[in-house]
Amino acid sequence: MMARTILAVTLTVIIASTTHAAEADAKKAMIMLTHWQCYTWASMHDNTAAVERHFVAGLEAGNVFMDAAIAGMITPEEARANVPVMVSLTMQGPTKDFILGRLFESIQGDAYDEITAENEIGLPLNPADYITDDELIDVKARTRYDRANCTLL
Repeated sequence: MMARTILAVTLTVIIASTTHAAEADAKKAMIMLTHWQCYTWASMHDNTAAVERHFVAGLEAGNVFMDAAIAGMITPEEARANVPVMVSLTMQGPTKDFILGRLFESIQGDAYDEITAENEIGLPLNPADYITDDELIDVKARTRYDRANCTLL
């Protein structure tokens, strides 16, 4: 009887830790997205040290997330709860590296547009009103980088 109890407890701990690990792997998608957004804003105001740090950290998180997703370790419920829609919609391609490249391009483009093609409340600007002034782009990118707490990552 004691052996069954120990086995049941052991299986419960294994299942709980596996579930926790899968949830943590799913959350790596948000970490990847956030780092690559910060990468974009840092590059728009020439913060070269932050650019490299955010790119590498985003890539590392993306690799962990992709490995778990490819292995089928992330349940649909975990994906819905923890994976940004932008990431879910871009998860197509022949290889992990190809998909990560698509994700980087998509995240970077969206973060860039937040600065140059959207107003202060996130609504799209008319193309004639896109922000092209380098100084204004620099200020907006610095502000967005700071407001997103990118320095804390």
